[in-house]
Amino acid sequence: MPAKPAKRKRLQKASKMVIIAKILALCAAGTFFVVFLFAAAIIIRRGGFFNPPQVPPQARRSVPNNGTIEQSNNRYLVSSVYDGDTLYLKNMPKSVRLIGIDAPEMYNKYTKTAAECGGIEAKEKLKDMVFKKQVFLELPDKHEDEDKYHRLLRYVLICSTTYSSTDCTDAGLALVRQGWAQAYNFGESHPKDKIYREAQNEAKEEERGIWGLCR
Repeated sequence: MPAKPAKRKRLQKASKMVIIAKILALCAAGTFFVVFLFAAAIIIRRGGFFNPPQVPPQARRSVPNNGTIEQSNNRYLVSSVYDGDTLYLKNMPKSVRLIGIDAPEMYNKYTKTAAECGGIEAKEKLKDMVFKKQVFLELPDKHEDEDKYHRLLRYVLICSTTYSSTDCTDAGLALVRQGWAQAYNFGESHPKDKIYREAQNEAKEEERGIWGLCR
């Protein structure tokens, strides 16, 4: 017996609703797929799903014996200062140990070693110079890249505009001149060794920093 007109209309309407629902489902799936592809493309472009973020290349330029600074565009933001001769840079997993100096130690929570005289002051002086500022890094020719603690060994230079010998302040040398660090090369000479030692002798004579505070 053929379906009645009213019933047939209901069946046709229901069939249309099913078709519309399938179309909407396909559209939603297609939209999700497009979004997924777009997100995947962004992730892959930034280094892949499983690769860690890329660390900026280290500044590995030689420094002539006269201390001349070569031109460069590699700048790094100082994110924190650990003590008077060690700091951290943004997006760089390893700390940076300033070449040619040795500042008084801070309190060590692991060994329970008390802070040395001038340790807090040395840290604050370095922090005043470099914290949240853009710096340049220098690695002298034939100098070790890291120390035994895997810290990067570098000159740290603060430059107001460009990377040049007349526009930059050597953070390590500044600390030695102020008397908050000693000139110390750990048995490995570097191009600025003589300059650092002359600055230390001057700081000693004037009793600056630790030479006056820690007698």
